[in-house]
Amino acid sequence: MQFNLAGIAAMLLITAFGTGLAYAAAKKALTPIRTFSHTVSTITENDLDIPIQEHAGSSSETELLYRSFNTMMERLNRSFSMQKKFFGKGSARAKKSTCNDHHKCTGGKVGAVVC
Repeated sequence: MQFNLAGIAAMLLITAFGTGLAYAAAKKALTPIRTFSHTVSTITENDLDIPIQEHAGSSSETELLYRSFNTMMERLNRSFSMQKKFFGKGSARAKKSTCNDHHKCTGGKVGAVVC
C-alpha cells in the first residue's frame, strides 16, 4: 500500500475538523451545566429564595435539573424560615423565663447566688 502526501493531508484535515466540531458541540452542550454549577456555588444561606434561571436553549434534562434544584431550594428556605421562627420565639421565651426566675431567686440583688 502506498500513501501519498495528499491523502495524508486530507486525513489530518478531516481529523482536525472532526475534533473541532466535537469540541464545539460538547462546549455548547455543557454550557448550561457550567452556568448552573457557577450559580450554585454563589448561593449562601441568605439567598435561598432566589431561583436559578433556566439557560436558553438547554435540553429537557437540564431544564429538569434546574426545576428540581429550585424546588429543593424552596423546601430548604421554608424549613429554615420555620426553624428561625421557632428558635426565635423559643429563645425569647427561655431568656424571659430565666431572667424572671433569676430575679425571683436573687431578690433582684446583683451578685446573689442563683437557686
